[in-house]
Amino acid sequence: MPGMHNLPTDELGVPTQPYVGFAGGGGGGSGWTLNIWVHPLPPDGPLEIFVALPSPATQELSTVLDGSAVRAAAQRARVIWT
Repeated sequence: MPGMHNLPTDELGVPTQPYVGFAGGGGGGSGWTLNIWVHPLPPDGPLEIFVALPSPATQELSTVLDGSAVRAAAQRARVIWT
């Protein structure tokens, strides 16, 4: 997984602690797409995410996602190389 520097993993390379990280994206004009790795998958229901921005912003932002939608998207994921 991109960005997993120094993250402990098991013998299969699966993280042994929670991880959320950006894995690319792009866009412009009318919209953006971001790819995010999440492990483990959240439970069904509301999932509140908090982000603390570094100085000079120094504010905390939050949003609520549907954990069920995240789990459903994970079911559609496919390995394209190993």
